[in-house]
Amino acid sequence: MLWATAAPAAATDPTQIEAPSGLRVVLQDYRDETDTPLAIFRARFVAPDLEQAAETMEAVFSDMEYLCNTVALPELVTRGLPAQRVVVSLSSEPLEFGTIAPDVAQFFESYSIEDATCIWELF
Repeated sequence: MLWATAAPAAATDPTQIEAPSGLRVVLQDYRDETDTPLAIFRARFVAPDLEQAAETMEAVFSDMEYLCNTVALPELVTRGLPAQRVVVSLSSEPLEFGTIAPDVAQFFESYSIEDATCIWELF
C-alpha cells in the first residue's frame, strides 16, 4: 500500500527538509509494507543536489540516518505501524517505486528499530 504525504514543516518552505549536511530534501512518499514478512516501512526522499553532495558519502549516509530518526520514525508512531525496519531512499529526482534509472543518483539504507532509534544495517 502506498501512502503519499507532505514533508514536515521547515523554517522557510514546508515541503523541504534541511539535513545536517545542508542538503535539502523533499519527502516523495511513504510505503507501508508492514504486512509482509520483513515488516518494512519505506521513506522515499528526493534531493536535486544529491550528485554534488554524494562526493562526501559519509555526510549523505549521516543525512539518511537523520531522516530515518526525525521523519520516518515519528510517522511510524503516528500511524501505529508494527515495522521491524525502515528503508530510507534518497534520489536526485523523483522516480516511480522500483524504477531502475542509471542516470539518476540513488542511495538506499536499511535500519532496524531499537529503543525508538534507527540502527543502521548492512543492506
